[in-house]
Amino acid sequence: MTTPPGSESLPTTPDPAPEQAAAGAPSGGRSRTLLVGLAAVVALGVAAFALASGGGESDGGPTVACGGAPAEADPALVDGDSLTPRSEPDALPPAQLCAFSDDTPVDVEGWLGAEPLVINFWATWCAPCVAEMPDFQEVHEAADGRFRLIGINTQDSPALAPPFVADLGITYDLVRDPRGEYFNATNGFGMPTTLFVAPDGDIRYRHTGPLSIEAMAELLAEHLDVELQI
Repeated sequence: MTTPPGSESLPTTPDPAPEQAAAGAPSGGRSRTLLVGLAAVVALGVAAFALASGGGESDGGPTVACGGAPAEADPALVDGDSLTPRSEPDALPPAQLCAFSDDTPVDVEGWLGAEPLVINFWATWCAPCVAEMPDFQEVHEAADGRFRLIGINTQDSPALAPPFVADLGITYDLVRDPRGEYFNATNGFGMPTTLFVAPDGDIRYRHTGPLSIEAMAELLAEHLDVELQI
């Protein structure tokens, strides 16, 4: 064995016996064990932080960004010739949306359990959405609590939407999805999109495009067993 310069006066240590090496006595083995243990602790810490901070997929679903400017709307959302249908989820995705008047979080799962839901994605920049909203209001008034109508204002200006709603006299529930995150979570592909949802969250039917009063009544009867006299 070659001795490093300057260490000639130091006594040499005999090589460990084979049984010592097998037992992990050398410091190199202990170092490797410590490194593996440290890596495991770090990995557990990262995973715990991700769960605590809502990172990755979770049972709570997406939390949409309520503050700041809304995302710019894609004109293709109202151009039927360029739309490609996407598969819809079997159930309404959980999420936290934004209250219509402020940034208070609204839990989608809180809508479930009581009555069927009709969820309509709309925006002031979407002419078909604007055209159908008075009809939706009339259907809402005729529902007498047999289903709940919820309008999700998507990628819209917070300065334009509230005055528009006030002018139309809309009284059904409204929330906001400023960047279209929840619209994407439901695999929406065109505006307006209307979901017919059972009380347990099962999506029974999706309609893309405007709906008249008569069409709305037919779909309610067919998919949610709600009969309206209009």
